[in-house]
Amino acid sequence: MVNGFIQSTLFRAKKAWRSGWPLCRKDVLFGGFGFGNLGDDAAGGAFQKSWPRPLALVGPPTEDLWPSFWSPRVVFVGAGGVIKPKCNLFPRADVFTTNGVRMALLSAGLNRDLDQKFDPTGIACLRKLCARCEVLTVRDKDTGEFLSSLVTKEVRLLPDLALRLRSMPTKSTRPGGRPVLVVVLARHRPFLKARWPSLIGNIMGALVRLEALGWRIVFMPFQDDRKLLRLVTETCLPRFCDRGAVTVIEKVPQAREAVGIIQSLADVTLSVRLHGAVLSVAAGKPFVSLAYNAKHYGFARMVEMEDYVLDLRYARAEEIAERVLGTVQESEQLRQKLALRRSVLVERAEEEIRRLRRLMVG
Repeated sequence: MVNGFIQSTLFRAKKAWRSGWPLCRKDVLFGGFGFGNLGDDAAGGAFQKSWPRPLALVGPPTEDLWPSFWSPRVVFVGAGGVIKPKCNLFPRADVFTTNGVRMALLSAGLNRDLDQKFDPTGIACLRKLCARCEVLTVRDKDTGEFLSSLVTKEVRLLPDLALRLRSMPTKSTRPGGRPVLVVVLARHRPFLKARWPSLIGNIMGALVRLEALGWRIVFMPFQDDRKLLRLVTETCLPRFCDRGAVTVIEKVPQAREAVGIIQSLADVTLSVRLHGAVLSVAAGKPFVSLAYNAKHYGFARMVEMEDYVLDLRYARAEEIAERVLGTVQESEQLRQKLALRRSVLVERAEEEIRRLRRLMVG
């Protein structure tokens, strides 16, 4: 039994070391990390670089790694859509909440599928978490209004941390004379599973229309997902007339690299994922968002792009194509507006991070 305990400890220590986490004291950011999701990792990584002490990003896939490896003084929960109807992430955070550990809700967002409602257990769990946290910050006003209706503590706005990312130079070269659409798809959502093939068909119908009008299409992955890659290469590509007009990026880029790809290539980003839109704003390019979740609308209102969000469940091929073409017609005005909104939101984020440093570090 003792040998089993030692082997288990050594295995976890080795796993932590391979993950780049030395066995030293670190604060913890607990959220949706460890899934290889570019969007979540982008937000967490942006905060990690701005925090004055070593910070470990911890999520459900790595929660078995011992918290004692880091002995955190501060535990943040968030940097993404952690406010879910069932709040299944919050109980896992309790593993870090020993006496003397301080907690804060960090740039948290609603993660509620359209038409989904919070159950009483989820509300109770959320209130318990907020009671434990010294500071409550959310990434959009919709989440702030929802949280303020449940708790009496002050809820402050800390806009999506991925907006702070700067682009990394890339080798991507823009083809001359042809508009480019960068497309970010996602795997099927459980509540849309039966309808997912037809919804993907609508998206593809829009892309085929745009390709016929001379557009180049670039598929960019946000997660290492073989099924999604197979969907693109085996189902989507054969529908295009000019296969040379379509590029599939197979390797998931780093967050700053993704910003660079959008900045250097795209006229518009069409995204089913929230952070496809977020990184598009970070790159200074307009987007069309195909929403399956309330978080898409929350972000769009923050950057005043509500008119460019379509409900994925009802968006028709011609409607998607028209909305993309509309962004090109208003491209200059949209870019100026997005640059201004990004500047305001990044400034607010920097201010809130400085406040967190004063409150949580001293």
